[in-house]
Amino acid sequence: MLPDALITAFADALDELLARPVWTDSEGAERLRREVRVLRAEVRTGNAPGRIDDLAGALRRVVTAYHEAGHAVAYLRLAPRDRIRLDDVRFTTDEEGILAPSTTYTFLSEPPWPDPHDARELVVEIACLLAGKAAEPTLTHGLRVDGTDLDDLAEVDDLLLALAPERRHEALSQARALLLTLDLDRSAAPVAALLYDRWEAGEPVTTAERIEALLGG
Repeated sequence: MLPDALITAFADALDELLARPVWTDSEGAERLRREVRVLRAEVRTGNAPGRIDDLAGALRRVVTAYHEAGHAVAYLRLAPRDRIRLDDVRFTTDEEGILAPSTTYTFLSEPPWPDPHDARELVVEIACLLAGKAAEPTLTHGLRVDGTDLDDLAEVDDLLLALAPERRHEALSQARALLLTLDLDRSAAPVAALLYDRWEAGEPVTTAERIEALLGG
């Protein structure tokens, strides 16, 4: 895809995402919409090829907000409160300035998979890990933001290895079924907007209490 066409594809994807009602009152989204309008104008005048990385980075930030929102909703809605407590969602960067978001939680008792033949609580943990990618929106033009779930999938693999081999496929299927009960297309979107706005405002940490208040307790 040529640079101008790629810029247009990124801009279209951002416009489509930010046109959704949940972003209507988002100050961060409004700034991004203005930036997209400027970039579209630059494309028309032939001055935009160097801005591809800017748009790609902006799109990754929005998708990442959805990803972490999915994790947060899952932990709040599925995890047993006496075993796992969601602490916060953090949008921080590593030593090289690369975005390193995380959803942090605390085990209040021993990890919930002591018996390799009992998948009940392990299924919940797998569902919470898969919820990030599941909450990411479908983008126009077939665009994808890759790599957001590499750590999640590695943890899922570790959890499945804790099960007896004959239980692994069933546990994964049950975890995916749990995700469907969350209606992440609807429930993660307002959390994503909250996380993105706070991040853009220089507030990289959003507490579980604030997220739960948004979801209605």
